[in-house]
Amino acid sequence: MLEQGDRDRFDAACRDLATRAGGQVRPVVLPIGDAVVVAGLTLRDHIAISVAAAVEGNPGANDWSAEKLAGHAYAVADAMLKRRAESPA
Repeated sequence: MLEQGDRDRFDAACRDLATRAGGQVRPVVLPIGDAVVVAGLTLRDHIAISVAAAVEGNPGANDWSAEKLAGHAYAVADAMLKRRAESPA
């Protein structure tokens, strides 16, 4: 169980990550000594994984290199997050 100070640092780290990378999808808390490290997939990572899976399922994309696929997936994720930020809620 996290103590209040650790919980506050965890919440602050999650908010910071959400601001920088589109939000956290699967946070993981790693207590290391007196510190609490927050790691996990961001919304950007989640979108890119979904895009990569969709492209891999397309027979025409089977000849893409890993670098090309990753670049495309993150470019789509970035465009989606940009559009999301520009759109009213």
